[in-house]
Amino acid sequence: MTWEEWIATQIGPRVVGGRYNHGHAGSTYEVLAIERGPRPLGTWPVWDISVRYDEDGRERTHCTGWDARRDTVVTQPPADGEDAWHYTADVVAVDPKGRVLLIERRWDPFAGRRALPGGYLEPGEDSRVGAARELAEETRVRVSAADLTPIGTFDAPGRDPRGRFSTDAYLARVPADTVAVADDDAANVYWMDLNAALEVELAFDHADILRAASRLLTGKEGSC
Repeated sequence: MTWEEWIATQIGPRVVGGRYNHGHAGSTYEVLAIERGPRPLGTWPVWDISVRYDEDGRERTHCTGWDARRDTVVTQPPADGEDAWHYTADVVAVDPKGRVLLIERRWDPFAGRRALPGGYLEPGEDSRVGAARELAEETRVRVSAADLTPIGTFDAPGRDPRGRFSTDAYLARVPADTVAVADDDAANVYWMDLNAALEVELAFDHADILRAASRLLTGKEGSC
């Protein structure tokens, strides 16, 4: 094994601030730190890589033996002078009573605040498919991606404190007897009247998304 191959095995594409999918475990993590390990492996250096897993917020430091070659990039931090974009999808799930499904965020940013179900898109994933997946992961409410109605793309600067984020929002009409259960990144779930939900301080720009969904539901989209 050459020096370059060893570095690729130990670190691969990973850099601090990047998000990656663990090729062995299938979970997504963010790299917090990469430091030289205390003990070399023979004449080869080793690294300690500290990460935080998306699924439960758990932080862990991995040492030599974590082969990076099967891990894939979800998002990379920007290079100097660049402004990296992150892509997400959110869902406004509404029942026949006009109630909208909200989650309580488990993790920062905005931990404890109510928000729409949604999250990061997987590499190469269509946003409609990602929206349906995130809804199921966070609330166990399953809808067909084909049945989602586009609301719009929201990408205003400052909408997310972590950087530049562009989200595709979708409307899902669900049955009156739909049961939601908090899971994954959601600490709790709530059914709220849509107008009442707009009176709550929501995470990110989700109030803007709800207002756009309301216009779509009432047929007032594009009216003066």
